[in-house]
This record gives sequence, structure tokens and C-alpha cells, in this order.
Amino acid sequence: MNVNTRIDIAVTNSSCEATVFYDDAGEASARIYALAAPTIDGRLLTVDELADCRLDCRVEGPKCRYSTTLPTRVKLTHRGVTNWGEIPALVAEAYLPDPCPWSPELPFLYRVIGEVRLGETVIAEIDQSFGIRPMSVVRNRVKFQGKTWVPRIVRQEHVLGEAPLVQWRETSTVLAVVDPHDDDCKAADEVGVLLLADLRMRGEQLLTRMRQLSRFPSVAMIETQEWVLETERSSARNTLTVAEIQHLQNSQSKPDVYIWPNENGDFDIASETTRKHAVIASRDVDNATSLMEARSACDALQRDLAGVYDPAGYMA
Repeated sequence: MNVNTRIDIAVTNSSCEATVFYDDAGEASARIYALAAPTIDGRLLTVDELADCRLDCRVEGPKCRYSTTLPTRVKLTHRGVTNWGEIPALVAEAYLPDPCPWSPELPFLYRVIGEVRLGETVIAEIDQSFGIRPMSVVRNRVKFQGKTWVPRIVRQEHVLGEAPLVQWRETSTVLAVVDPHDDDCKAADEVGVLLLADLRMRGEQLLTRMRQLSRFPSVAMIETQEWVLETERSSARNTLTVAEIQHLQNSQSKPDVYIWPNENGDFDIASETTRKHAVIASRDVDNATSLMEARSACDALQRDLAGVYDPAGYMA
């Protein structure tokens, strides 16, 4: 196939799915990667077609609703073609000096702006916001920016009415929401609210949505109803994967975080099989209540489990 023939119509009939992730994030620098998967006529370009393209982009920022700092501008270096989950994509990287991390207190946001080019022809543009939010699981504990973090998570359906995002931030509560809309994720990015995205789809639809949500620093955790293999989890870099504990024996692939107890209240499964993984203790709320009361239910659960079990976090 003549790739250049396809490019002739790209100006009016092309798009690009993009994301930004980071590695080696520290006080002095962070390694930034941009991924771009352009499409023409709704069709993803193949590896061979992408080999003739390049990703020209730069990182700018940061900006924060609650603070100001000196801006920076760094050009990313094109590194060729890589796999983004199961999708071939162009990749570019750069070292970002003195990065400002994203946190609920100071949600600093950067932008990657650029173009996908074939020769001198621009076939797609990218403009992607991102935040540097280091989070991992170490020895059964969730680490956030190098420190132990004990999340208090409240499901949106357990809160009566609509609590504004600023209330979730002020109470240091993680908002668990079913398949959050991109606009809601952007708002949480700017306000400084951590989200747990509850994804109730399966298969390729699940992986696609995980890939999309990985763009938002506010989406700290993604809860799934089926196992996500390690190769597939690369679609959602820098985001923890959560699974219900009762699914544990269905696959050898394990997520970072489990929710306990299961529907049978089985405590033994959690204690015996998640020694290397974080466990979030969960308690259902019978009726919708205020955010503060739901948040207090997490604290009550912590008191009730004191001396019995010490989970990594609590959910109501």
C-alpha cells in the first residue's frame, strides 16, 4: 500500500490517541514519554507505516490552581515505534528537570504539545495534559510520592446528592466512580482529587478505557471485574489496578491492590494470598449519606479492625 496516498486525506480525516507517562521520577528530574497512535479513516497505522513517521513534541508547564512556579519548556526526542498495550505507537522521550509532582495539595499539570509528521506533512496533532504522580505498592502498602499512603475511599453512589469536588479534596477522600467521564477526570486533575475508576466492561473495551484513563493523574486506581494481564496493564501506566479478592483463584496474574472482604466475607483468603499485595478493607454503606458520614465510616472500619487486621486502606 502507498502510505503517502493515505496521508493525502489525513488533514481532514485523521485523529490521534495519545498519552504521556513518566519513569525515574525524583526531585532532580523525571523521564517523560509521549505515545501517539495516529489513525487515518478510523484505521490505526501499522508498524511499517509508523516507521516512516516521527513524533515532534515538547513539554510545557507546569500550571497549578493553587500555586505558581517558573515555567519550563523541553523538547522530546523521537525514539521510533513501540507497543502501547496491543497498539503500535510512536514514542518520544525527554528528561524533565526539577519536576513539580501532582498531588491533591498542589496539582501541578504539564502539557505535551506536538505533531505526528510524515516528512513535512502533519498527519495528526497532540495536546495532552499530564501530572507526575508517583504511586506504587511496596510490602503491602501503597506508596505515594515515596511515603506510605492510607487511602480512604468512598463510592459516589454512597453519597447523598452531589458533593462538589472541593469537598472530596478538603476531606482527603478518594472518589470511587463508575466509568468517570473525561470531563470529570479533567476537573479532578485541576482541583486535586484522587479517583478510583470502577470499570464494569470487559475485553477490548476494558483495555481501551484503561488506556484512555491513564492520561489523567487524578485516576490513581482502576477497579476491574476481570483479570488484566501484565502485558495488558501496560496500557494504564502509573495507575494501580484493583480487583475484588474473590477473583484471586481465577488467574495467576495478580493486580497491585485487592478489595477485601469478598461477597462471602472471607477473611482467610485475603490474609493467605495477598501477602505481597495491598488490601483495601471494604464496608458497604446501607443507605446514601453525606460525604462526611461516609468518610467517617472508613475511620470506623479502621477502629473496628485495629488489632485484627491492618489493611493498606479503607473503603465505604
